Amino acid sequence: MLEKFKDKLTLRNLFLCLSVVMAVVAFIITMIVSTTGYFAGGVPSSAVVIFSLLFVAGSVAFIFFDDKIGKWETLYLIVLGIFIILALVLFILDKEEVVGEMMIPVNHPLKQVEAASTVITGVVFYALSMISFIVASFFDGKKN
Repeated sequence: MLEKFKDKLTLRNLFLCLSVVMAVVAFIITMIVSTTGYFAGGVPSSAVVIFSLLFVAGSVAFIFFDDKIGKWETLYLIVLGIFIILALVLFILDKEEVVGEMMIPVNHPLKQVEAASTVITGVVFYALSMISFIVASFFDGKKN
């Protein structure tokens, strides 16, 4: 199993793994910020959850089956890019209220300040995941 994984370690797959790790961290932050603190009792946005999980599952499948995808590789990467972009945009739209209220100069409850900083951290991790994915898409799948 480890030998098979070593054979798959190309520069593109390493950047894709980094993108998956960042997306998983962003997904965990999404789940935490959506159910605790300022948003306690809330339900996480199902679209963000679905697109995040589709991106992670699709990326892992791409890493292990990239030699079998063949001519569909470019289309597969475009679809994965759409998934991570939609996850980021929908996360921002879902949580923009708490960050937007921070721009109003009044005393804010501590839970709101914590929620705003956690939302910003989640956006940063989604953005880093997207940047890493974009870098990965410029490399070919051949081992050097």
